[in-house]
Amino acid sequence: MAGADRGAQSAQPLGALTTPVLFLSLFCVLCSTLYLLWIFHSTSATKGRLNRQRAMGQAKSKEKASEPKPTALPKQAAKPKSVSEATEQTEQPTSGGQSALMQDYKRWKAKKSQGDAVLKQRAKMFPGDDDDALFEAARKREQEAEKLEQEQAATAAFNAAKAQAAVSKISPALNPAAKAAPVPTPAPKVVVVDPPPKPGEPKVVTNALNSVKFEWGPAKKPSNSGPLSYVVECAVTMTDEGVVSEVPEWKQVYSGSGHECTVGPEVLPHLARCTARVCAKNSGGSGPWALSEPFWRVQPVLKEGFGGYGPGKTFWWSQTLEEIDVYFPIKGDKIKASVVHHEPYPNRVVLKRKDTGEILLEGKLHDAVEPDECFWSLTVERGTQCVELSMRKQAPEFASLGLTAPSQFWPQILEGQPEIDKDDLKSKLPDDVVPPDGKPVRQKRPYGREAERAGWSPYGMDNNADPPMEDLNGMFNQ
Repeated sequence: MAGADRGAQSAQPLGALTTPVLFLSLFCVLCSTLYLLWIFHSTSATKGRLNRQRAMGQAKSKEKASEPKPTALPKQAAKPKSVSEATEQTEQPTSGGQSALMQDYKRWKAKKSQGDAVLKQRAKMFPGDDDDALFEAARKREQEAEKLEQEQAATAAFNAAKAQAAVSKISPALNPAAKAAPVPTPAPKVVVVDPPPKPGEPKVVTNALNSVKFEWGPAKKPSNSGPLSYVVECAVTMTDEGVVSEVPEWKQVYSGSGHECTVGPEVLPHLARCTARVCAKNSGGSGPWALSEPFWRVQPVLKEGFGGYGPGKTFWWSQTLEEIDVYFPIKGDKIKASVVHHEPYPNRVVLKRKDTGEILLEGKLHDAVEPDECFWSLTVERGTQCVELSMRKQAPEFASLGLTAPSQFWPQILEGQPEIDKDDLKSKLPDDVVPPDGKPVRQKRPYGREAERAGWSPYGMDNNADPPMEDLNGMFNQ
């Protein structure tokens, strides 16, 4: 018991000392914190003051650099007596020897220097007092200085121009710049001309061995256009050997103001498939092209049989007054008769190969034939195997009336294929044969004694036929 009481007594003074020590420690910490805050505030204020002083120094140096240096006014050049009136109109100097504008500038500069000194003194005395107002005042002074410089330069330029104008008005000889100035000439008026529209389609008027003649309709002339000219171009789309041109090569064959032209065989060869186009031109440019229908060039008549070639020389044909023979050369190995298919019709024909599907001839015939007398065969012509198609021409309905058919000689096998030249055919036919483009003519049959002398029956080939009534009247009148 005694030991416990002693320990309690010794612990009581230790607890009494703990509270004052704690309060003292807190007080020290608070003081240290306040001291650190004071140091931070002082450092920030010092740094801000230094920055403001640096900015003011920069503004001052910029202001000094922007201040115009005082320059002496230009001396008035001596002017002749004839320009006294111009001299009176210019600005006269004041009694002090300086212009009013220069005096105003000096007064403003003195006030500005005085204001700057006051502001500097105030900034030294009160470094933290209303620094924003000082910066705003400096900025306004810079703007006023710039504005004054601009006004001064504009006034000087106005006075110089005024004096120059007065001198030029009084005596142009004193102003060489005005004398040498060129007189402006008005710009030429630009007239826009519209290109012409498309002309009429070119048509083949004559297709002969030596030339091809084209004609086309005129294009409508625009209201603001001059005279029109025309350009004609021709191209070969398939040669006489059957070579097809995917991109035709156009060649110019005519350029002029006419509406027709003639092209020779050197541009459009025989047995070739050709086309033509024409466009109108004026000062505004070229108009659109007008394209013609494709056409076949004529070919000379073959020496044997008054015939010709087919498109691309895939076959050739010959003819007489009664029949037509067509020959199709076989390419490659020889064929058998079983592979040929033939369909005869009065006005059309079909001939093809069954094995390859190649069509030898198909289309509408130029004239009528006898289907029962059309046949084909395998033969050898010009050293190669050929399919020969023979067709008998149909007799015209008026043959029994003593008329010669105008189509006994054909210019082509199928419609739309190349034709033989009719003039060439005429030159090679006998005189008593009518060419394809001839007209029906009545044959003279002998009657009576003339028929007996010629070996004819007086009334035709049939001796039992009744004589015509007019012939009977002639016999009674004899």
